[in-house]
Amino acid sequence: MENVKKCRAKGGAAQCANPRCPEKLASEIFNVPTFFNPRSFPKEKLPNNAWSENDTVLFKTIHGSKLYGLNHANSDDDFYIITPTRKTSRHINAKQSIVGKDDTVAIDFSSFVELSHKGVPQALEAMFSRKAESPFFEEYRANYFASDPEVIHTYMRTIKSFSLSEKDGFKRRRHSLRLALNLEELIYTGRFNPTLNKPTALKITRLAKKENNAFIKELKAISPIEVDWQYEE
Repeated sequence: MENVKKCRAKGGAAQCANPRCPEKLASEIFNVPTFFNPRSFPKEKLPNNAWSENDTVLFKTIHGSKLYGLNHANSDDDFYIITPTRKTSRHINAKQSIVGKDDTVAIDFSSFVELSHKGVPQALEAMFSRKAESPFFEEYRANYFASDPEVIHTYMRTIKSFSLSEKDGFKRRRHSLRLALNLEELIYTGRFNPTLNKPTALKITRLAKKENNAFIKELKAISPIEVDWQYEE
């Protein structure tokens, strides 16, 4: 378990009156099971109307910068699609296709819920997207809560990797800040809205441009879990 920010209340987290106390909520979330086990939940109960092998798209959402609220005039159109294709191996069955400015990831349902259960950000962003077309999928998405400790660990590993990345530094730093905000909401509610409002999008864009250690300081202030890394001098 990552190091959670310590409560400063007298008597510790158990006596803290703050309903958003990170230490108290993190300890609670680690003991709450997910409402559904996506590895065993029967497919027949998921859609409002049963799907068949003839249905090629179960779910489609805008993804990438246009989902996050970080797009600009020249941004590509990213899409995330879920299909009923049966998984035939242990490997994740996902395919990416790029046609012009359309960048599409298509993934089978089984692989999608496996990635969601593990806390892979792209999968959970699709799961909680408010820019989706989902004729078969709304009941499942509305009742999906990500509360497994593995989800939090995956987010922190990704945040660390992005924040220290030298490749596409600004973009990855901005994504690390965005993921930290999503993680805070995830810890408190089991869900999050992947689309940032405009003031927040502008703020993290500004913070991502800061010098290395100043940026890490800002990340520490945003992250609900302790950031215990720095840039190497």
